[in-house]
Amino acid sequence: MKLKIFTLIILLAIPLLSYSQKIESIKDKAQQNVSGSSSSSSSSRRSSDGFTSNLFANLFIDVIDIMLSGLWLSPEERAYLKERRIEKREQGLLNPKFGLDVELNYGGIPNDYHSLRPRVRGQVGIFSTDFRFSSLIEPRLEGSDIYNTLDWQIIQIAWVNTPQVTFRTGVGIMHEYDTNLSYPELTTSLDMYFINQKLRFAPEFRYTQNVSNELGSTNPRTELNGEISYALVLKPHFKVYGGVNALYARYYQSVNIWTVGAGLKLRFH
Repeated sequence: MKLKIFTLIILLAIPLLSYSQKIESIKDKAQQNVSGSSSSSSSSRRSSDGFTSNLFANLFIDVIDIMLSGLWLSPEERAYLKERRIEKREQGLLNPKFGLDVELNYGGIPNDYHSLRPRVRGQVGIFSTDFRFSSLIEPRLEGSDIYNTLDWQIIQIAWVNTPQVTFRTGVGIMHEYDTNLSYPELTTSLDMYFINQKLRFAPEFRYTQNVSNELGSTNPRTELNGEISYALVLKPHFKVYGGVNALYARYYQSVNIWTVGAGLKLRFH
């Protein structure tokens, strides 16, 4: 009888033991990354800083260009374009000028690890800013191991901005809590709506760059995620979507994370 109980305990513990190294591996790679960066030469660090500065400077210039692109027009031409935008919004051909999205997404692999990803995006016209807190939780025999990041897309631009299709690109930072370091991150996302906005399909790609990559360090994260959801509430200024999601992330070019789960999205506009 004791042998059977002991065997049962071992069998139940095997999944925890076999998968409990995911977060530990990510943290080990993160620390190696810090060590590699700290041992770099000062000239390489200046090159890395220059890369980051140029990345944000170029985006800032692009944003200013877009915001000021109509200044060369005559007052009559600007008034005409403004009137056309108002007409398109009234006809439902453009998204509302202001919007707020609140999301709560869960994913994971049963008995292995779990992922919580609450998210908030504020939008004005074609510009938006996006906050996502990502928590990867792994059950261990002695307690849970946790890896947290704060992902802030400082500025996003909707190059296509219609109720049927919204295509965004953005730039921001991924802040890693374990190392207290931040890395530049680029995103591309697509929102597609079908059946009078009842059905939503939303793939997203995230790429986090280690600006010291030439020194032997590795990129913290490459991520591809997607969601299929259905409208539970569909009001003119308030919508609620519930659906399923999937995520693949590769940390430090060596640790692979797969999750499937469910989510809830609230839209105010």
